Amino acid sequence: MTYTTTLQPLEVDQWFVDSSELRSFVSKVQEIISTTRDRAETLTTIEPYFSQLLKQEN
Repeated sequence: MTYTTTLQPLEVDQWFVDSSELRSFVSKVQEIISTTRDRAETLTTIEPYFSQLLKQEN
């Protein structure tokens, strides 16, 4: 059985884990999403930022 749920966007961001690095990454991703044309381009553009985030030891 498959369940599909559509989540509505939140009015404000909510943070379970909060760090300046994570906030910066999310901000960059939001900027990239607003300026890219399709999913493949978006993911390709985000990839180096995500890789950099994962390398951090904080």
